[in-house]
Amino acid sequence: MKRLPWPDFRDRGIHKIIKLMIPRTIGLAVSQVNLIVILAFASTLGVGSVAVFQLAQNLQSFPLGLFGISFAIAAFPLMAQATGRKDLIAYKQAINNASRKILFLMIPTMVLFILLRAQIVRIILGQGVFSWHDTIRTADVLGWFAVSLFAQGLVPLFMRAFYALQEVVKPILISMVAEGVSIVLAFLLKGPYGIAGLAMAFSASAIVQVALLILVLRKEKGAFGEGSSGRAFFKVIIATLALFIVAYPIRQLVGTIYPLRTFVQVFMQALLTSLGGGVAFLAVSWLLRSEELQEMVYAIKKRLWRKADLNEGVEEAKETR
Repeated sequence: MKRLPWPDFRDRGIHKIIKLMIPRTIGLAVSQVNLIVILAFASTLGVGSVAVFQLAQNLQSFPLGLFGISFAIAAFPLMAQATGRKDLIAYKQAINNASRKILFLMIPTMVLFILLRAQIVRIILGQGVFSWHDTIRTADVLGWFAVSLFAQGLVPLFMRAFYALQEVVKPILISMVAEGVSIVLAFLLKGPYGIAGLAMAFSASAIVQVALLILVLRKEKGAFGEGSSGRAFFKVIIATLALFIVAYPIRQLVGTIYPLRTFVQVFMQALLTSLGGGVAFLAVSWLLRSEELQEMVYAIKKRLWRKADLNEGVEEAKETR
């Protein structure tokens, strides 16, 4: 039986991996320590506070994983390849494209989560012994978590933007500053605001973290989009305002028509509100000629209506005879 070769720890590549790995490991440890401290604070706020905090955090993690982390992971190879070629323009373009798409999806999602926080909690968790009081507490915490969804969505991207440069110390130091802000604010806010104060502290630290990451990276590498990011952000804000103007009256109207005592009634309120607001958002985005919407529509069309090359299949069949 052939033995597998042992890694050569004298190799420069191994040394580089270890050098980059150590700060990253420390950063992960710091985030876990911060979570332990926050949960320790939550345990002093009454029965069920830890469960409420964790349930709300799990609910807000769904769009974060779906949009923020997925786009960050997709953009990382492009950023790494660009830095390997020393192509600063391509590196900035990859950051710009990914950040615009994340904001295009995260900002309207943030508003819908704030509008429908009680409905989301009730639909997913409101069964069995989960009371209306528990629903309200969890919804309040979820609403404060949702305030920072746009920042939480951008953090993975800009952390990887530093990693693509093989720079691991600065983002970890920024993370430590943000975690410090989270702990201090959690200590100050847990008294007057209870479990919601911990979510406020979490959101504030996420906003501080992404702001510092962007400021440091811009200082080192310059602007990312030469004005395109600002225009895209303005269009998303206008479209999201249209979403709110349409979605809020729908939520209120459905709430007056139905007593909202059953799962179906609450689900219909959330569904109609989301559909009405979503249509308004997409319509205004289309009128504003949002590049992100056009790119997504093009990508969907390309996948759904891609025509097969029949001649290519015929040629392959002939070759196999």
